[in-house]
Amino acid sequence: MGKASNSALVSVNQTILKEIFPGGSAVYTVYDLMYLKSFPFHVNDTVFYVIDNKVFACAIENAMPEKIRWERSKPSDVNPNIIDTKVTENENYKMDYHLSDKLVESVREAEKILFQYYTGPDIITVKLSQADINRFKRLVNQDMITE
Repeated sequence: MGKASNSALVSVNQTILKEIFPGGSAVYTVYDLMYLKSFPFHVNDTVFYVIDNKVFACAIENAMPEKIRWERSKPSDVNPNIIDTKVTENENYKMDYHLSDKLVESVREAEKILFQYYTGPDIITVKLSQADINRFKRLVNQDMITE
């Protein structure tokens, strides 16, 4: 999903759940799973969507950070009796939040969508591809799922 412009971000997966209620009102809940390289700062409690240069703030309702530690060992290239071990630490952030009606309305005709997370002094920006924007628009413009 999207392209990141900050090196702290390894990747982000985003799922948007659209719930349609009797009468036609809809609620959009976003579930983000963000993978970061080991990073000294936590993700702030607001994610910002920038849709055609309009900014929308979404309060993160639940955030669950967790550290992941990977170890990889192999024989040394210099001496096969020595084992080289590489340790990598990443942080995963699972978070969810709701999209406002104004944000959803802006998506309907959007040409450019990106979202930003703040982590300490840094900003992680993810720009949606045209295919992702089109998929987001289809979800927003679809009234109900028919079988």
